[in-house]
Amino acid sequence: MAPWEEVVGTIHAIDHEGGAVVATIGAMKVILPPEMAEMLEPLLGQRIATIRVDDTGRPYRVRTFRRSE
Repeated sequence: MAPWEEVVGTIHAIDHEGGAVVATIGAMKVILPPEMAEMLEPLLGQRIATIRVDDTGRPYRVRTFRRSE
């Protein structure tokens, strides 16, 4: 992902490939740094958004959505 790109959707899978994490979010496969796997694994099946920002200390942000009742 380039800075300020965002992906929104249900996180379906997290795979480890070549030292990176490949997350399937909605219909997209997104390559993320390996340190994000631990944060994303508990969110499997939930609707999330992840955005890459221009902060070198914390370049990715993840938010979750409340489930509607």
